[in-house]
Amino acid sequence: MKPSRKNSIAKFSIFVVMILLFSSTLLLLSRDSGVKQSVKGDVITEMPEFLSILNRRWENGDLEKLVVSGKNKCADIPSDPSELTGEMLKCNDAYLKCVLTGNVKEVTSVIKTLKGVFRAKKNSFRTGTRGDLIIDFMEKNSGVEFSTRLEHFCHSRFLPEKIYSAGADPYGEDVWDNYGRKLFIDTGYALHANSLKPILDLKGKKEYCYLRGKTLLQSHIFDAASFFPTKYEYGFMFKSYFPWGKSREIKTMELQKKDCERIYTKECEKLKLNYLQMRPAIGWLGVYHTLGSEVEQFENLFHEDLILKKSNKSLERKNSWHRNGKRSRMQEEQISLGVAFRCLSIK
Repeated sequence: MKPSRKNSIAKFSIFVVMILLFSSTLLLLSRDSGVKQSVKGDVITEMPEFLSILNRRWENGDLEKLVVSGKNKCADIPSDPSELTGEMLKCNDAYLKCVLTGNVKEVTSVIKTLKGVFRAKKNSFRTGTRGDLIIDFMEKNSGVEFSTRLEHFCHSRFLPEKIYSAGADPYGEDVWDNYGRKLFIDTGYALHANSLKPILDLKGKKEYCYLRGKTLLQSHIFDAASFFPTKYEYGFMFKSYFPWGKSREIKTMELQKKDCERIYTKECEKLKLNYLQMRPAIGWLGVYHTLGSEVEQFENLFHEDLILKKSNKSLERKNSWHRNGKRSRMQEEQISLGVAFRCLSIK
């Protein structure tokens, strides 16, 4: 479930860089202080269409599939198409900057409406205090300048407010609830977003999330998105082994693509599939890579040293680490190689 958005204008929460009030007339920054009211009115009238076009590009990313197919390259986007998916380029700061600064051939860098031509100012792309992307624009005909604030809503899911239980033990005492808190879990890894190199230390991971107005995902919240939903009754909560249902069986022989889409393990290498271009082990909430794929690091409020999802693509399917809720300690070799992580937004 995505965060609710009343309309395209609400998504962006436009704010004006400078507002001058004169004879009840709204004036935006302009090259000419004597700009005609009719022109100013046109700019304001064009805003809904401008926002709609900008929102479509922000929310859908590489609509033309030029970058994903390798036909175009951006400095801050992986050059190897096999490292990219269309999902990665949705709500992606680096990709939008690449488009709006004219670095994606065959895609216009200006936004044209019926009566307006809007161009982003090249050095104005910046991150706001809540992790949103802020861009300054100028309307060419009038010289009016304003700013937009774009929210990163594409890659997160809202966790319903209810009682949950952490860890793999169905009789475990690590019971918690999120009543009164709006939790939005990133659907995929931060490791592969925006062409990032692996962030090796815990401090770096926390800083990455903090700069985006988020926090490092906590293990018990990840569990809530992984276990098949069930009720907590009489001190017991059924804990599913796998995120896709209540079955305790997993296919281990004669694997096909659909089997690796359920969980990407060592056997899937033979099929020459790229798990980064798939959504394996997707849970009931829409969060993927819940098992298999990469080793993943969390914070653990219940057991501080158990911070890793050890289930990963280098382990065979029969390995017992491929179970929801199972955690391990960080090993030295994992610290040196770097592990995946994701962020959590609390509102």
